[in-house]
Amino acid sequence: MDTKDGVCVLYCWGDFEGGELVLDELRMVIPLLPGQVVFFRSALLTHWNQEVISGNRNSFVLFTGSRVMDWFKISASYICNRTFPHLKECNTTKRRAPNHWQTPHGNGSSSKRPKI
Repeated sequence: MDTKDGVCVLYCWGDFEGGELVLDELRMVIPLLPGQVVFFRSALLTHWNQEVISGNRNSFVLFTGSRVMDWFKISASYICNRTFPHLKECNTTKRRAPNHWQTPHGNGSSSKRPKI
């Protein structure tokens, strides 16, 4: 299953006619040309391909699985808690260095950096 925060990448090749990509909620029919790459939010858009009229259409599809994002959140939290045990909690949604690493200019070169 796709994650709502991810994207789908579609690459198609071959000698074909037809096989357009349909994005239902957007009411779009996208003609696909050989060698074309399309990025879209597949978890948020109902999508399918129309029938190939002639020739052979090949496709390579990549998507972000929902379990991958769960793994990232769990792993990032685990690493943060193991690396910075002195912090009360690690907020993985901000994805930035802890405030005590920041200088007044925010460049991270503070001499108060904790020892790891």
